[in-house]
Amino acid sequence: MNQYAVTWGAPRLRRAVAARYARFYGLEVDEAREVTVTCGATEAMAAALLAVVDPGDEVIVFEPFYENYGPDAILCGAKPVWVPLERRRRRGCGRGPRRRGRRRPGAPASTSIG
Repeated sequence: MNQYAVTWGAPRLRRAVAARYARFYGLEVDEAREVTVTCGATEAMAAALLAVVDPGDEVIVFEPFYENYGPDAILCGAKPVWVPLERRRRRGCGRGPRRRGRRRPGAPASTSIG
């Protein structure tokens, strides 16, 4: 027997998460294939990007940003595209990927700015 838990979450916990999701949102979720429990936000962000980003995609990273967004994008084989936000209104300042003629990005990476 291995001393470590399954890296995507203990089966009992994943079943409980799936049951709660069904109860609150009315959707059935397969806990074995559609539920992943992570050890924190860093692992969750990497897992989410690996699930939705393909090699060669671009990932929009709004500045200021969490330090792992760029490396997570690179880990996926994607290219991070840095988009600075205006300080006053926290809106894109017009130098985003669309303005530079880039193709549609694979995913945005954002953090809460408090």
